[in-house]
Amino acid sequence: MEPRIQYVQSLDYVSIAFSGHVAGRIDEVLPVRDIIEEAKAKFIESVEGLSRQYLS
Repeated sequence: MEPRIQYVQSLDYVSIAFSGHVAGRIDEVLPVRDIIEEAKAKFIESVEGLSRQYLS
């Protein structure tokens, strides 16, 4: 599904809609350490992929 941008007058309305979308996608609660380690691993994987693609 393509994301759609909606133009509205109130930023409060937008922030409420976005938080609802995010809250609906939460399916588990993880410790902060696990979240940071996963983000770090994905970052390293992405940078290594870019390195192989552009510096080889």
